[in-house]
Amino acid sequence: MVKKTRDPIVISDDEKKVIDQFIDHLWLEDGLAKNTLESYRFDLMQFSEFLNGNIKKILLEAHQSDIQAYLANKFSHVKARSISRLIATLRRFYRYHLRERHINEDPTLHVEAPKLPKSLPKSLNETEVESLLKAPQMKHP
Repeated sequence: MVKKTRDPIVISDDEKKVIDQFIDHLWLEDGLAKNTLESYRFDLMQFSEFLNGNIKKILLEAHQSDIQAYLANKFSHVKARSISRLIATLRRFYRYHLRERHINEDPTLHVEAPKLPKSLPKSLNETEVESLLKAPQMKHP
């Protein structure tokens, strides 16, 4: 399998500080895993780059229409599960900044996540069922 390389994301140092502050908060308050924090960081950096390049705004100036424009831009080539994660990231980011009084309103308030298809549970194969049936009874020593 060939691993795709990404173009470096270019955002201002001020935007990096805003994102770093939020990521630090998540790490300290919620103890999120490193991979989760990196996913949040990547999502926010991509959104920041979009805002700056296309709308000439910074993260803390974004409106609901800016988020919807970004989602429309990404929705054509990203899976619904990725869009849901992105929306969750943006919600946490803006709710944090609303609580800290860095913004006056949450631009994600009326942004709806796509409906995710329900997946069926994984079933056991015949060998796994036989192994389970042959397992020792724990009631008897």
